[in-house]
Amino acid sequence: MTKGEHAAQRVRSGVNCAQSVLGEFADDLGLDIDLADAVACGFGGGIGGLGGSCGGVTGGTMVIGLLTCGPTHQGPSAEGSIDGLVQDFVRRFQEEHGSALCLDLLGCDVSTPEGLARAEEQGLFDTRCPVFVSRAVEILQDMFPEELA
Repeated sequence: MTKGEHAAQRVRSGVNCAQSVLGEFADDLGLDIDLADAVACGFGGGIGGLGGSCGGVTGGTMVIGLLTCGPTHQGPSAEGSIDGLVQDFVRRFQEEHGSALCLDLLGCDVSTPEGLARAEEQGLFDTRCPVFVSRAVEILQDMFPEELA
C-alpha cells in the first residue's frame, strides 16, 4: 500500500484530511503519530469545519513547514523558500482539482448543518476527500523524494 493509499484509508476511517496527510509523514518527520494527529485535529473540514483551505492542503503545508523550518531542516535550508514551496504545492493541487478550498472541492458548505448533512448523505467524506488526501501526499513525495520516501 502506498502512502497516498494509506492516507486515504485513514480519512475513510474517520481521521480528518489534515491529520491524514501530516500523520502519513509522522515517522519521516520524527513525530509521534498521536502528536501529529493532535496538531492537525482542528484543520479538518476547511479549518474548523468552515469550508476554507482543504485539510489535505493544510496538512501538506504543515509537512513542508516541518521539512524546511523544523528542528532537523531536512529540506531546503533557507527559511525564505517556505513561501515558494507552499505556493508550488498549492498550485499543483489547484491545477488538478480546480481549487484548494473545501467548500469548492466538496460542492457544499460544510459549515452549515444543511451542507454538512448533504456531504454526509452523498458520502463525500468517503469518496472525494480520500482522493484529495492521496494526491496531496503524492505531490509532497514528488516535491521531496529523498525526505518523504
